[in-house]
Amino acid sequence: CNSIDAGATLVSVAVDTGSMLSVTVSDNGGGMSVGDVKVVGFRYQTSKLHTMSDLERGVTTLGFRGEALSSISELSILEVTSRASGSFETFTRISKGQTTLACGPSRYQLPKAGTVVTCKDLFYNHPVRRDVIRRSLAKQVEDCRARLYRLALIHPAVGLTLTDSGARRQLLHAPPGRSLLSTLSDAFGSTTASTLMPISLTSGPFRIRGYVTPSHVSLPSAELQFFYVNRRFVCRTPLHKAVSKAFASACMSSSQAAFADELCEGIVCGDGGGRRRGRQPAPTFAAAAGTTGAGAALNLPPLGHPGYVLYL
Repeated sequence: CNSIDAGATLVSVAVDTGSMLSVTVSDNGGGMSVGDVKVVGFRYQTSKLHTMSDLERGVTTLGFRGEALSSISELSILEVTSRASGSFETFTRISKGQTTLACGPSRYQLPKAGTVVTCKDLFYNHPVRRDVIRRSLAKQVEDCRARLYRLALIHPAVGLTLTDSGARRQLLHAPPGRSLLSTLSDAFGSTTASTLMPISLTSGPFRIRGYVTPSHVSLPSAELQFFYVNRRFVCRTPLHKAVSKAFASACMSSSQAAFADELCEGIVCGDGGGRRRGRQPAPTFAAAAGTTGAGAALNLPPLGHPGYVLYL
């Protein structure tokens, strides 16, 4: 997320599941100034907000509290190397917890602006947690792939790759500039992607757009179920219930118009419906919603659900 906030168009993630667990994220974003590199990793240090008025105007970045890198540095050896746009100097800070191990000009110069963040020896100070992760490495790597895939769907202009350094294999490759349907086709197959129908609804200040499966199409699982609000992935919210309720109504009436009406009502009124009884068909869809005015955008991309499964 920090890479996307920095304006990166290419983000590469490499995981090493060998003897020393490590994760490396590199991007071609705007990079960080020397001053920012010197304080990166300290708690509550952020370059995304400077005054309270910045917070009152609305947060437009994916992160702003300055807690992620600080938390990671408490669990690993954190190395941040960055070259700011317009600068010829590459600067590096290595930290362990809140202790700076090294900070100064980097021994290896980055060829252009960007940032490389490496977390080495993850959970070195939590042996029990480290052992649990080692016993479920495949699950942890798959979770990482799923998180990157969610970002790829809502940020099609950013190219994302995930590589398992130990196995020397690429787990995810999402080139920049591809359409949402192309990305869905890569993950779920062209047959599934070809059934998706575009949806674009506006109700008051809310705008919903994306793709959804028609009411006569069902899928066996909820894999193709993604929901975004303000370009942020969310799960298990009343909005999900509203979509399921709208899908159930569309199935009973065999009308896509019924789905649109129910969905608009559910989003605007916040009515997720009652507890589902029995196994009802559930939709899979990609949708993005937002305000039509200058307010914050509400984005709801792809989402899916099991049952008489529908990908919306």
